[in-house]
Amino acid sequence: MISVKKLAEELVEKTKNVSKKEQEKIIRSTIFSLGSRGLSKYFSKLINEVEKHSAKSAQLKTTLETAHQLDKKSLEGIEKELKAVYGEIQFSVVENKELIGGIRIKIGDTVIDASLRNRLKKLSNCLTV
Repeated sequence: MISVKKLAEELVEKTKNVSKKEQEKIIRSTIFSLGSRGLSKYFSKLINEVEKHSAKSAQLKTTLETAHQLDKKSLEGIEKELKAVYGEIQFSVVENKELIGGIRIKIGDTVIDASLRNRLKKLSNCLTV
């Protein structure tokens, strides 16, 4: 007997922090595996369990990297804006002197790089071309 709840938890874990293409691959593989073993009757239960588990772990891991420590008001403003766009997030702040200035935000597998280091790198690339 298969534990639909456990399978749903594993499926959600496997598809966390991977690209959409990889998620589709994992889901197709799971569905094919169930179907080929004559367990297609569990599809609707699996979908329900995945939805329940996904809702619980829907918070995106978000890391804000700063070159220098930001004041509380700035951090709260950034967090508020990110939550408005991405919904609930797990927010952490890391000081990274290599950025020189500005910030870099990692949201799941998306990176928004507004650092001085990145701008200088882009400028350097333009000048060498």
